[in-house]
Amino acid sequence: MSYNLGVTPGKLGFRIKKMGLIDFNRLYGESKMFFDEYKYFFNETTHKGKASGDKGSKLEIKWLSTRDVDDFARFQIKVNILLFKVNEIRSLYSCEMYIYVEGAVVLDYKNKWETSGFRSFLFNLYRKHIIRREIEKDYQGVLYGEIQELRGLMKSILDEYD
Repeated sequence: MSYNLGVTPGKLGFRIKKMGLIDFNRLYGESKMFFDEYKYFFNETTHKGKASGDKGSKLEIKWLSTRDVDDFARFQIKVNILLFKVNEIRSLYSCEMYIYVEGAVVLDYKNKWETSGFRSFLFNLYRKHIIRREIEKDYQGVLYGEIQELRGLMKSILDEYD
């Protein structure tokens, strides 16, 4: 069984909030280019919309992107986009938007270590004591940097700054 190591804070990860006009096509296009540039496999897992009458519609969009780093680790970035009170104005959207960006390093994603109880014990020993620093530096540190870059890209497109 694979083991997930989260690299973002909390259960939902980083949150970006924007109220006002949003160029969603630009946000989608540049985010997709980011995943392509870093060689992630991009998958839009959910795209649900619901009309809410005169209050505008609701949209829920979820992306799951993965990249195999080596035979032991895989990077995984989940993006959850929620839009409320959506009204289209020309090619822009007037809405309330919440973006949650979450990242995890998936260790032993090919399940090579979990074939028996003894191998599972060796995996935990290996992960916790032998290569712990390499996991923190080479996997978690790199993924955290990529997530911060994606977050910065999204915030710059939405004109949201810390």
